[in-house]
Amino acid sequence: MKRLSLLLLLTVVLAAAILGPARLAALGQTALYSTAREAARFWAYRSLRDNLVYEGTGYRIYFEPADEEVVGLVAQTIEKYRGRLSEMLRAQLPEVTVVIHPDQASLAKALGWEHERNAVGVYWAGLIRVLSPKAYIADPLSLGGRRTFERQGPMVHELTHLIMDYYSAGNYPRWFTEGVAQYVERELTGYEWISPRVDLTLERYSLRELTTAFDRLTDQALAYRQSLSLVTLMVDRIGEEGLARILARLGQGHPFQQVLAEEIGLSGQSLEEAWTRWLLEETG
Repeated sequence: MKRLSLLLLLTVVLAAAILGPARLAALGQTALYSTAREAARFWAYRSLRDNLVYEGTGYRIYFEPADEEVVGLVAQTIEKYRGRLSEMLRAQLPEVTVVIHPDQASLAKALGWEHERNAVGVYWAGLIRVLSPKAYIADPLSLGGRRTFERQGPMVHELTHLIMDYYSAGNYPRWFTEGVAQYVERELTGYEWISPRVDLTLERYSLRELTTAFDRLTDQALAYRQSLSLVTLMVDRIGEEGLARILARLGQGHPFQQVLAEEIGLSGQSLEEAWTRWLLEETG
């Protein structure tokens, strides 16, 4: 036991000497994050023991009997976009677990929300939870309904959250993952959430507000729109390959601000200032 403890101590000292204390600490944080996520995922499975299961290659869908007819639609959407998503982000999509909820009340209960929300999809702790297409599409199995679900449904958005979470171990602020998810969604399906009352040239949250209080911001449409705009600026400067490099380096434990500074030459205040200039140029 003493020899093992000494060996572990020497390993840590050697790793700190090679990587540096800060980098070693960051890697430790990502490891703890991943462990906590998998533990939460394990406990979530316990609540799904009575659900029906549809299994495909690399994915599993849990559902209730009333939603059996739409399981194929969800499966087809996963199969259609997962390869293109992995190619765009240069990252392998992990095993996908989807839970179909028949209504907003069921979705809210599973996530511990006090009140129902107008959400059609949520990624949390390794699982993608989606509202049944039957709950918001009049005829989801018609050609039009299928197209609506593929384009405006939650699958591409939530699959992006899933792949980012596993590939980068949550090592990023909320606005960044929401911006990337919207960017991928727009590029792959053509869908873009645009609220007519949001005008980024007239009102904007500060980058600090987006980073520290994203979910508490009053105007979520504005917060999401800003996130997409910020990520679009990044891709405009360094391309999708550069975005993939950012994700890879975040997964290696490098600090978010450091990665942005080294990859796009901007971070913090300089990013906010460059984004403001870019936004005004883009809008004419």
